[in-house]
Amino acid sequence: MTVVLLPPRGLAPLHAALTALGPTPSARAVCALAVADRWMGDGARLIAAGEQLAAALDASWTRDRRRPALADARRLIAQRCLFGIAPERLAVTAARRAITTWAAGADHPVFVDHAIRRGDADWMYGPAQLARFRPEPGPLTATSRRLARLHDRHRALRRAIHERAAEPAAASAALALADAAVDTPRVIGDALADCIDDAGRLDEAERARRHALVLRWLDDADPRAEAELRAAQVELRRARATFHWVSEFSELYPHAWTVPAPDRAGVA
Repeated sequence: MTVVLLPPRGLAPLHAALTALGPTPSARAVCALAVADRWMGDGARLIAAGEQLAAALDASWTRDRRRPALADARRLIAQRCLFGIAPERLAVTAARRAITTWAAGADHPVFVDHAIRRGDADWMYGPAQLARFRPEPGPLTATSRRLARLHDRHRALRRAIHERAAEPAAASAALALADAAVDTPRVIGDALADCIDDAGRLDEAERARRHALVLRWLDDADPRAEAELRAAQVELRRARATFHWVSEFSELYPHAWTVPAPDRAGVA
């Protein structure tokens, strides 16, 4: 998929992405766009983006003389193409409700909990960063390869959610499995985030100490190292809604081990 990262305001990157598809984009091309909003709020902007995608999809179906209607296009776009985070629980609840109301007919439930999540846009790390425990790229390590396998498993479980999106109970069960699979990257990402203060300054000594703990946990199966990392995670999440975008939305980043985490709006 092509990830369209929205800026804090407006839909300019989406307009550019749709224009790049040409005047008569295929249904496949439209559905390959994933709109990602790291400043989601109550979901109104995601709905506006979804309406544009749904209109383009419906137009493609009409050209192909297919029977699905705009309501079907909205459901498909909501299930596959809209992703967002907000740090406030109430905002996440409101966004999920708004998007499902926009997309769902009375007889067609839509599951979006997997894509509309609680998280802070200021605290996100991809697996490339987590594996090396620093923002810069570098050679893959044994830890990287282990996390790559977890990333692939998580992607497979996330695909199962999309396949069951019309069955909320089944999709919710699949989401629980996917969340369990991303536990290790979350702990490591939070360990890195905990080394950075509110002004964005990295405590290099603490980073090195946390990195050593991660290696003791993953490579040596040291229970004390794991316990310390998990205790630090609990404390961190009491203060910050950390969300490691590339790891959590792994279906959008199949090549996350060779690219950095998104850091600007646009097409990634």
